[in-house]
Amino acid sequence: MKAIVAVKSGQLQGLAEGIPYILVRAGANAVFAAEEFFKATLNNPHTRRAYGRSVTRFLAWCDQQGVELR
Repeated sequence: MKAIVAVKSGQLQGLAEGIPYILVRAGANAVFAAEEFFKATLNNPHTRRAYGRSVTRFLAWCDQQGVELR
């Protein structure tokens, strides 16, 4: 098991807004929750960027393992 998943720039970009496909496949509620968390909850741009990188890596791992969000 690898500890870090390599994510190339734009690898998980889905829609024009940059929503990862794995979230789009999970449905409108998943997209809303992610947008709400990153846009409304995290006010500090540095924190938002750091969390975004971590979440992107996690979602890349899920995608590579065939794990779908519910």
